[in-house]
Amino acid sequence: MLKSKYQEITAIKKIYLETLRIIAFTCVIFNHTGDCGFNIFTSTDSLLLKVISIMLSNTAKIGVPLFLMISGALLIPKKESLKDLLIRRVLKMAVILTAVSFIYYIRLYIMHPEYGFSIKYFFTLINGQPFITPFWFLYVYIAFLLMLPFLRRLAHSLTKREYDYLMLLCLIFNFVLYFVNRLLGSDNYLSLPILSLGIIYPLTGYYIDTVFNPSRIMERFGNIVLLRPDRYIPVTVMVLLINGISCAGMTYNDFLKNGEWTYKYIEGMIFIPAFCIFYLVRELEIKRPLKDRARRIVSHVGGCIFIVYLLEEILRDDICMNIYRYGESICPLLLLFIPYALALYALGIAAASLIKLIPGIKKWL
Repeated sequence: MLKSKYQEITAIKKIYLETLRIIAFTCVIFNHTGDCGFNIFTSTDSLLLKVISIMLSNTAKIGVPLFLMISGALLIPKKESLKDLLIRRVLKMAVILTAVSFIYYIRLYIMHPEYGFSIKYFFTLINGQPFITPFWFLYVYIAFLLMLPFLRRLAHSLTKREYDYLMLLCLIFNFVLYFVNRLLGSDNYLSLPILSLGIIYPLTGYYIDTVFNPSRIMERFGNIVLLRPDRYIPVTVMVLLINGISCAGMTYNDFLKNGEWTYKYIEGMIFIPAFCIFYLVRELEIKRPLKDRARRIVSHVGGCIFIVYLLEEILRDDICMNIYRYGESICPLLLLFIPYALALYALGIAAASLIKLIPGIKKWL
């Protein structure tokens, strides 16, 4: 009986994380649409479209935090030796990064043979920085893996009260102080090292997965309406709207001062939306679990995301951006994101499914 219950909980956890993985990658896809999507607000003359575009771009920025939160929820609880971590995770990821970057380097040489071909130059390109811009996340992820032994000790030693304090710091520094300083026209404010991207988000994912309990908070501070289970969806929508509108307001205020539309505020204040989305998906999967067929589909798609991410630049530049180029005259660009994303997913998952059939590849990817 207990074993059956444990398997059920494990299955739920896996599916909710796979669902989050799909949401996160969809956000990443939008981040990479450039002037055809992510940066539309810098070129359109419609104020309404500017606001909608900024809100969408701001929401899409939760993609990378969600990936790191998923990694924290999955990897921090695991027990493994330092040797296993370095060989099975760090070295493997470094090999994947190098191999796929080399494939892209060959592609570049085929397209532009005038650049020449040099192994030495290739390793210079990938040394400490991404040769392919979207691969910057892999560098952050490798840094996270190297820090994982320390994060595990920290995560397992913190009390629930200390976790609550850490989340309060995130709320203050990643929202309140950020917002206040932007209103005052300042780009500088006190920062805490522990709130850096590769530390706080993995810890937050682990916290939500294992520690966070709204009932415990309500017992201490009273029946807070926003923490009630029947309020999770409207609260998340409200947070996304407030966050997006605030971001649009700061961007517009910056335009009035400098005469230029920029996206320097787009990445601001994404901690709370990422937290809410992560927790909402977790709770929905527990309370309203997917049917077996849907679970299999989500599991398969989520399992292909990493390969699709590695192929995304090729799929985007060589195939899927044509959807925007040919559809711009008949459909608003933001609406074109839906068929664009579906096309990229379809091609990416088909390619990933074939790649996984290659002996030995599935274990690595």
